[in-house]
Amino acid sequence: MNNIKSIAAAALLAVSGLTVSAQTMLNISYDVAREFYKEYNSAFVANYKKTTGKDLKIDQAHGGSSAQARAVNDGLDADVVNPKTGGNGRMAYLAAWGYVRKKGGSEADAAAFVAKLYKNVPVLAKGGRDATTIFLQRNIGDVLVTFESEVISVDNEFGTGKVDAIHPSISIVAENPVAVVHCERSVWLFR
Repeated sequence: MNNIKSIAAAALLAVSGLTVSAQTMLNISYDVAREFYKEYNSAFVANYKKTTGKDLKIDQAHGGSSAQARAVNDGLDADVVNPKTGGNGRMAYLAAWGYVRKKGGSEADAAAFVAKLYKNVPVLAKGGRDATTIFLQRNIGDVLVTFESEVISVDNEFGTGKVDAIHPSISIVAENPVAVVHCERSVWLFR
């Protein structure tokens, strides 16, 4: 989480030097980052006011990472973005593959494990938040593989103890890439 905060801080600080039309910015992000950016944007707006004396409003738009990336690529005028499709599904796939490899399995073993795992998936959701909704509200599936931050959101929204969070012995670090989209539509990537 500290890496995400550092990356977001760098991106939003870079934006603070930009002239933002009507003092409004649009932060486009994947759906499981909604709560993080809600809190972070609030802190950034307060700091921006303190350091520049100017008011700033940050609007947010969230959805599946692939859909968000396509929307920006198709012309959605964003100021801060997740520039790649990261996706909960991709991270789950890589974590499962890496688990087998880290335990000494071959590439073939990893492929077989991931294939077996995905055969048990009743629904491939559009995004991480959609997967959470399907799991908790529609009661589909026995296990939800998701980001740790999403478990915290579930605890906050549905109450602590609604789900049992299990941390695997081997996992994957999923960092949040951020891009600042300048007024001329040039993009800076932060990692």
